[in-house]
Amino acid sequence: MAKKTTYEDFEVTVKAILDDYGTEVSEMIDQEVEEAAKLCVKEISSRAPTRYGNYAKSFKVLKKTRSWSGSSRIVGAEKPYYRLTHLLEHGHYKVLWGHDTGGEVQGFPHIGPAEAIVSQEFVDRVKRRLANDS
Repeated sequence: MAKKTTYEDFEVTVKAILDDYGTEVSEMIDQEVEEAAKLCVKEISSRAPTRYGNYAKSFKVLKKTRSWSGSSRIVGAEKPYYRLTHLLEHGHYKVLWGHDTGGEVQGFPHIGPAEAIVSQEFVDRVKRRLANDS
C-alpha cells in the first residue's frame, strides 16, 4: 500500500531538493568564474602590447569576492601598469610637459576583445555543465 504524504512533507522535500541543487549550481558557477578569470588574464596578456613585456605580465586576478549575489573576480594590471590600461586600450593625445604636441596615439584594443571572448566562453561552459547535470 502506498504511503500517504501530507502537503507539508511534500513541501519540505521539494525545498530540500531545490536547496541542494542551488548549492551545487552555486559551487559550479564559482568554479567557472575562477576559470574564466584565469582565461581572461591569459587572453589579455597574449593580446597586450609587448614593447618590453612588463605590461603584459602585470595582469592578474586582483580581487576575489563572494556575496549573496554570487562570486566575482576582478582582473587588472598591477602597479604601476594599471595607469596605462585605459590609455593603451582607447588611445590618447600626445602631451609633453602639459602642452599638446598636436598628435594622437591610436588605441590598441586588447582588454575589450579578451573580455568578449571570455564572457561568451563562460556562458557556453555554464550552459554545457548545466545540461550535463540534468
